[in-house]
Amino acid sequence: MRRSSLLAAVLIAVTMLLSVACKQEKTYVHVGPNWARVHNLQPSEKSFKVSVKGKKSIALGDEMVFAVTSAREGQLWVIQVGSDDKVAVLFPNEMAPDNSIKKNEMMFIPPEGANWSITAQEPVGSSTVAFLVTGNANDLSRVFANQKAMGIDNNMIVNKGLALTSADPEWGVGRIVVDITK
Repeated sequence: MRRSSLLAAVLIAVTMLLSVACKQEKTYVHVGPNWARVHNLQPSEKSFKVSVKGKKSIALGDEMVFAVTSAREGQLWVIQVGSDDKVAVLFPNEMAPDNSIKKNEMMFIPPEGANWSITAQEPVGSSTVAFLVTGNANDLSRVFANQKAMGIDNNMIVNKGLALTSADPEWGVGRIVVDITK
């Protein structure tokens, strides 16, 4: 009787440990400094919550849609770093320059009925997508526009924008990792 009770207790303990281990967040190998910087971006204590929902796995050529909610109104910036460590500013863009987001209202990127889309493209692998919300006073569009006009690449532009945002204590960030598959 004691042996069966001991065996049952051990099986229960192992099952509990396995269930806890399976619920832990997936660990990613950062492919480069840009991926690591965006994926590990930590807001300050004065920051606010930005929630993101979207598919975590998508096939090449399929459209990506994200639902974003911010605890404060402000400007939404969507930045993707692919598995090749290249940076892309997905939103705002030429087709959708207004990046205003309202407090506690779900916003779809791209918006429903938009004449543009975000399509999963090469390279396959894990892309980290950050959704930054800045206050109206911290408008990164000037940084992005000025740097692009000077011919500076997206990696440098986004790094400068992230440095400016990090210096401001009141901003929020949400992240999602999307696995792009063939």
